[in-house]
Amino acid sequence: MSCRPRRAIAAASVLGRLSVLAGLAAGGPACAGSPDAAPAPDAAVACAPSPGINASLSSIGDAVALMNDLLAQGRPEVTLPCFVESLARPLGAVAVNSRFSAQPAAGPRSPRVFLFSGPLVVSVVPAGPAAELLGLAVYVSPVRSIKAEIAFPRLAPASPTEPHDRIAATGGTVCGGCHRNEAAADTADGIHAFVSDVLRPSPADELPWSSVEAQAAACDAGAEPARCALFDAVVGHGPLEPRAFSPDAATIDGY
Repeated sequence: MSCRPRRAIAAASVLGRLSVLAGLAAGGPACAGSPDAAPAPDAAVACAPSPGINASLSSIGDAVALMNDLLAQGRPEVTLPCFVESLARPLGAVAVNSRFSAQPAAGPRSPRVFLFSGPLVVSVVPAGPAAELLGLAVYVSPVRSIKAEIAFPRLAPASPTEPHDRIAATGGTVCGGCHRNEAAADTADGIHAFVSDVLRPSPADELPWSSVEAQAAACDAGAEPARCALFDAVVGHGPLEPRAFSPDAATIDGY
């Protein structure tokens, strides 16, 4: 657990200072204001890019740069909700109750959410085994994309190759088992990326966006803080627009 920065550490009581020192002596995380800690943003400060950092993502490299920037601002870690919150709006959005995936929905209560930012699509789920994974796909055509993945929380910067290395398999990626016709992509800087077919959700799995908004509004942050934080990051920080996958893309049950 990371320790929250204090707004008025300079005016803290003697008892408060002793509490901080006791926590450090016990091996707890350093808090802002301790002599060995870099200052971290206040908990109330929104997750937002620094000047000059692009939050209107169009590539996997843009996503890595944004994540690394959020970490360089002084946070002890970057969570997935913090990253999603920082994305420039408007974003296209689709929610699906699809469990046949490396990033499965945890039912209609916690669907898989796709967010469209130009040619880049990111996907998240609020709960379940993939709740701390960010799926990435940059489209090279309406039916072909380069896939990658970033795991959160981030404690250290990511290299340009890491999102691709996470899904690497012999001769391709782990995505190639479902996303067919995988082939090496033309990339630079030593990145070994692969392009494969886009799979659109089955119509039966698509959920109305109003159901996502309803789940976000009903979420009990005291009982499910991580799930609620991701819902808030998706719906609470700017406009979202309905979006559809290309009808020319195959579905998993129509392959």
